[in-house]
Amino acid sequence: MPEMMIGRDALMILQGLEALHSQGYAHCDLKPANVLLFPSKTFGEPWDLKLADFGLSKEPGTDSSRSALSGGTPAAVHAPESLGLNGVNMVGPSVDMWSLG
Repeated sequence: MPEMMIGRDALMILQGLEALHSQGYAHCDLKPANVLLFPSKTFGEPWDLKLADFGLSKEPGTDSSRSALSGGTPAAVHAPESLGLNGVNMVGPSVDMWSLG
């Protein structure tokens, strides 16, 4: 894919995450399988992306060690910044940013 298209796709995902985070939630399971592709309604653009599967979404500051590890995608769930006191993984926007990266 051309770099311009990758940038456009990353921007759409970031816009979706911004909307989710502004409502007080973190996705907690961001991965390619949870990004849906739709034909674009914008002339000249091939597709639009939307986030999906909010089953593991959590409010920031909650402990992710129980549900995220048992039902999520561990490699994509735990950002180094999410490690809280006593080794407890805390949910927040950093979890989603880590997964997008």
